[in-house]
Amino acid sequence: MTHRLNLLTRVILSQSQNPFPTQYSIDEVIGMSVSKNRYKFICYRSRSYGSIKAIDSELKSTGAIIARRSITINDYHNAYHEEERIMYETMIIGAGIAGLTAGIYAARKKMDFLCLAKQFGGQVLESGEILNYPGIVETNGFEFYETLRKQAEFNKIPIHEGEEATRIGKRRGGFFVVTNRGEYHAKSIILATGARAKKLNIPGENRLANRGVTYCAICDGPLFAGREVAVIGGGNSALEAADYLMQIAKRIYLVNIGSQFDAHEYLIETITSNEKVNVIPDAHTTAILGEKTVEGIEYEQYGEKKSLKVQGVFVEIGRSPNTEFLQGFVDLDIHNHVLIDCNTRTSVDGVFAAGDCSSIHEYQYTIAAGQGCTALLKVAKYLHEV
Repeated sequence: MTHRLNLLTRVILSQSQNPFPTQYSIDEVIGMSVSKNRYKFICYRSRSYGSIKAIDSELKSTGAIIARRSITINDYHNAYHEEERIMYETMIIGAGIAGLTAGIYAARKKMDFLCLAKQFGGQVLESGEILNYPGIVETNGFEFYETLRKQAEFNKIPIHEGEEATRIGKRRGGFFVVTNRGEYHAKSIILATGARAKKLNIPGENRLANRGVTYCAICDGPLFAGREVAVIGGGNSALEAADYLMQIAKRIYLVNIGSQFDAHEYLIETITSNEKVNVIPDAHTTAILGEKTVEGIEYEQYGEKKSLKVQGVFVEIGRSPNTEFLQGFVDLDIHNHVLIDCNTRTSVDGVFAAGDCSSIHEYQYTIAAGQGCTALLKVAKYLHEV
C-alpha cells in the first residue's frame, strides 16, 4: 500500500555512500528509486521546475529506474532523513455528509488539509428515498452519492479513499494519525467517522451473512423479489427498510422487540396500513435458521418460543459509532459516541467531532451537514487563536 506525503522541507538523502549530497527544497514526494539495491532515494516535486530537472538528471545518470508513484511509509522512513515537516492545518477523518461538508468549507478557505475515508459517502448508499434534505425535493442514496462525488471533485477536496485511521495521539504542535497505510500529522482533527449497523449477535447471524442475512435493504432488497422476509427492528431504519421492501417482497414480517414503534408517524401509518406487512410486536429474535441459506427465524413472544419461515432477514436495530480506535483519546458517552459541546468541541483541545459518531444521536443528514460546517469553522477559529 502506498502513502503520499505532502511536505515542504529541506531533505538530505540519508545513505552513507550517498552520491548526491545536494539539498533540495521540495513540496511533494512523487516517486522512489532503487539502483541495484545500492541506493534508495526519492524523486520530489519542487516549487522550482529546475529542481525537478536537476534531480531527474542525477537519477538518470546512475541508470536508476524512476518510479513516479507514491512511496510506502516504510520507504519514507528508510529513504531519507527529515529535518522538518509542515503539518496539515486540519485532518478530517471520514467522508460521509459531515466530513465532506467540513471538506467543502476547508477547501473554500484554502486551508492545508486532508480527508481520510474508509468509504466515500459513508452510509449514503444505504439510503432509499431522501425527501427531507433542504434544496433537494426528491432523490435517493445513489443519486445523492453521485452528487456528493461531483461536489467533492468540484471543490478539489483532497481525499485518500480506502484509508482507515487506527490510532490518534498528541505530538508536539498538534496530533499524529496512524492509518492502515501510514502516518500523518495535523494541528487539529475533525472526527467524522460515522456509524455502522448493529448486529443481533445471535446463532446463525454470522454464518448466514450474505446468504440471506443483510443489513442494507437498499443494497440487497432486489435479491428477495417475490420472497417472504423478516425485518428486525422498530425504529426509522426498520420501517424505511420495510417501506422499500413492500415494492419487492411477497410478504414482510416486521419483528419489533417493543410493543410500539419508535419512528416517524408517516412511516408507521404507511407500514401498518399495507396488507403485505405483518407486525409482530414484543418479539425477541433468538436465532436465524438455515443450512446454506436463510430458512427462517426463531423468536420469543410473551414467554413462548416461536418460529417463522422466511428466506431473508434484514437486521435494522440501529447503529454503532465507529469510535473504537478513539477510546482513551477523547471522552465517549455510554454508547461510545464522541462527547461534544454545542460547538462540536471534544474533551481534547484541538479535536472536534461531527455527524453520526458524535453524542447528538440523531442520525440525520441535515444534522451531520450542519455539524460538519460548524466543526470546520470552529477549527479555523481555533487555529487562529493558537
